[in-house]
Amino acid sequence: MPLHDLKIWPQFFDAVAEGRKRAEIRKNDRDYQDGDVLNLREFDPHTEQYTGRGVTAVVTHVQRIGELDATLKNVMGLNPCLAPINLLAVLSIQVQE
Repeated sequence: MPLHDLKIWPQFFDAVAEGRKRAEIRKNDRDYQDGDVLNLREFDPHTEQYTGRGVTAVVTHVQRIGELDATLKNVMGLNPCLAPINLLAVLSIQVQE
């Protein structure tokens, strides 16, 4: 299983670590697949430094946004990394204890 080291901003970290946020929207520049392991490291964009906190999660499902119905793309209104919509994916994740 591939391991991906990824930054996660503080406002999202606790919800992921506590299991309340079970999906991530990411630029799919790594060809994410079911079963991939994410090493999510909390990163503060204001200080441009890692906080030292991290959590490991497993990808349970990958939904490429470009494959979704056009109506849903409009409802979601998401593009956090300003990437073309066909390069984004929703990663369903499960935090590892």
